[in-house]
Amino acid sequence: MKNLFLMVSASSALLYWLLRLPVLPFGVCLKWLAIISLAAFVWQQRQSWQETLLVVALCCHSVGDVLLDWDRTKLFLPAVGAFMVGHVLYLVTF
Repeated sequence: MKNLFLMVSASSALLYWLLRLPVLPFGVCLKWLAIISLAAFVWQQRQSWQETLLVVALCCHSVGDVLLDWDRTKLFLPAVGAFMVGHVLYLVTF
C-alpha cells in the first residue's frame, strides 16, 4: 500500500509537469494529489510526533499550492500563510 502512495505522487507530479494544465479543476487536483499522497505515505508509517508534524506541514504546503492555483491575486496572503505554517512545522520537526 505504501508504494501505491509513492506511485500516485510521482505520476500525478509528472502529469502536472508534462501537461502544464493550470486549468481548474484538473490541474489543481493533480498538484494537490502529488503532495497529499506523500502526506498519506508518511501518515501510514508514522512512529513519533515528528512524523505527525511532517504530515501537517505537507498538508499546509498542499493548501498553499491549491490557493495559489485557484486565485493568485485574492488568495495570495492566505497561501503565504499556509506556506509559513508549513515551514515553521518543518523547523520544529527537523
